[in-house]
Amino acid sequence: MRTSTRFYVAALVVWAVLALSGSRVIPGAVAVIVAAVLAALAFLSDFRRVRWPVWAVLFAGLTLASVLWSQDTEVARDAAAALVVVTLTAGVPAAYMDRDRFLHWLNLAFKTALVASLAAGVLLPSFGVESRWPNVGALTGLFVHKNLLGSVLVLGIITLIYTQRKRLWLWLGLYAVGVVMTRSSTAVVLAVVAVLLWWLLGALGRRGDRDRRLGVLAAAAGLVVLSIIVLQFQVELLDVVGRDLTLGGRARMWDAIVTVWGAEPALGYGWGSAFSPQSTSAVEIASVMGWVVPSAHSGYLSVLLQLGVVGLAVFAVFVLQTAGRAFRGFVATPTPFTMWALQITVAYVIMNVFDTRVDGLEWFLFVAAAAYMLQVKRRQPDTTARVPATRQTA
Repeated sequence: MRTSTRFYVAALVVWAVLALSGSRVIPGAVAVIVAAVLAALAFLSDFRRVRWPVWAVLFAGLTLASVLWSQDTEVARDAAAALVVVTLTAGVPAAYMDRDRFLHWLNLAFKTALVASLAAGVLLPSFGVESRWPNVGALTGLFVHKNLLGSVLVLGIITLIYTQRKRLWLWLGLYAVGVVMTRSSTAVVLAVVAVLLWWLLGALGRRGDRDRRLGVLAAAAGLVVLSIIVLQFQVELLDVVGRDLTLGGRARMWDAIVTVWGAEPALGYGWGSAFSPQSTSAVEIASVMGWVVPSAHSGYLSVLLQLGVVGLAVFAVFVLQTAGRAFRGFVATPTPFTMWALQITVAYVIMNVFDTRVDGLEWFLFVAAAAYMLQVKRRQPDTTARVPATRQTA
């Protein structure tokens, strides 16, 4: 492979982390255009066949088709075009870069985002720390909201633990500081889950296929039991983290979204336009909440409102298919990459419960993981060493 091609693909991976995650300094349109240009340059310098996940492409195509029934075609067109570009560019690294290099560049990009965000919070608090109610004092760093930074840091932790061995605990400590400074309850919980899963998958990775399968299934069953316990003691637990049964107003918002969705149950209001001022859905939700609602604060409800039952079904098939492949990949070959892919899948599923992380960086990584798993299926046998962390990164 040409050196220029390696550069374009590595730059695409780094750019995705720094620009597709709600950057405060890089406009969304610029982020998408540059990603498309880098992918195109890689193709032009060394054309290769890219194998995209079919259901991801179908979902992206449905968002583009939703322009036809959207009430704000301009917003829907731009939002759908962005999702299509992110989907197509996410499949590119798997065609050009091996899994170790992909995780290496991801790790470098996430550490850059971490250090830059901490520096912004300490040295430029007027830029890197939120000054508006209700998140006064929360670290936002390079990103427009504390929850976006929290999501980036959680994904960075997941990538770090499978690529970094030298000074691993130092970097984990820095990530922990960043997560706590965001004051994002979701990020704190997901960071703890990520570390616990790292320990669990590492322990199971040293056992046989049958034990790994039973171990993951037992962990899933334990999660179900834990969910039941949480529901049983939800009032007490929410009080501990400073929340109530409204989840910061989310419960009332979700009720309003479901009610509004009932008017367009099959195909929704169009991708990106459901919360546009030109859409009746946004007006009706705002009338219930008393303020303009910019997102559903739930990826699944967001898809349901924008693309209806059809869109949610396509999205669910892709998520479940990818989760199944991640599970089978880990059971068959417990490598750093298969563990990372399984963790990314878990994080993506959980993140979209209380926040909207369907598109952007999270979608890029999820589609990229799915594309790499297709490559793994095609390129047998897997030669990566069966240990939780093998690559040493400075």
